[in-house]
Amino acid sequence: MNLSKKAALTSAALAALLLSGFCRVPKVTPPMPWVVKVTAESDLEGIPLRREYTASPKMEAVLGYLRALQVTPPPPDAGGPPDGSCRIELTLSDGSKRVYFQRSNRYLRKDDGPWRTVDPAPAPDLPALLSRFPSDG
Repeated sequence: MNLSKKAALTSAALAALLLSGFCRVPKVTPPMPWVVKVTAESDLEGIPLRREYTASPKMEAVLGYLRALQVTPPPPDAGGPPDGSCRIELTLSDGSKRVYFQRSNRYLRKDDGPWRTVDPAPAPDLPALLSRFPSDG
């Protein structure tokens, strides 16, 4: 068998394998964006605090706080969120932002979503957490 015939058969065999699905090319999915900056503003206990974090341990402390909150839909007679506020903005690696709003340790919403009732018992104390960690930079 001459060389050109061998190359043609090899190419045909490779094409058949690819078309049959035997040699699948894995789908490449872009990586999920990650948090690169956390900005927190709190006035939950009448003491205004503003912090910006880019260091991982400090950002992780605030993210841990958000993860620890247990939220449920608010009762129909809640009458809207009470006074007192907290705003936590997460800047992601792709430039997008997620903003969490908290009112009086009792209500939480993400971006423009609905207010949810918070059970703050399992979460750490946010003003104490922000007081413990000064801003980066």
